[in-house]
Amino acid sequence: MRPPATIVEHTARMPQPFSITVLEPGGRAIGRMDDADTPIGHRDADLRYYAIAEWEDPEEMDAHIGWARDFYAAMEPYSSSGIQVNFATEVDDDRLKRIYGEEKWERLVALKDEWDPDNLFNLNANIKPSRD
Repeated sequence: MRPPATIVEHTARMPQPFSITVLEPGGRAIGRMDDADTPIGHRDADLRYYAIAEWEDPEEMDAHIGWARDFYAAMEPYSSSGIQVNFATEVDDDRLKRIYGEEKWERLVALKDEWDPDNLFNLNANIKPSRD
């Protein structure tokens, strides 16, 4: 199955009413910048997709998470290995290192050491200063 058919199929099976599928165009101007010049990778991807599972009833948790995982598994053959950090959940240092890559991670830690050594800005997918 090709990516558009996979996207349509899985979006049609999306649990309602809060979950969403987001398609974000990529490439173009954002792809003209060298990947090494910014922390965000995979800048040349033509399309980014997100299966965002949201629910109110705790009884529905497994269905929603299962739908999102099935969607990502079905899209894996058409996908890069990357993830946008703003959409990552359950982030810890190891996951962030995989998202950014070792070289970018080291550069970001060095920036954190210089500009935010006390880790004031930490309510995000946090890169901790090296002394933390």
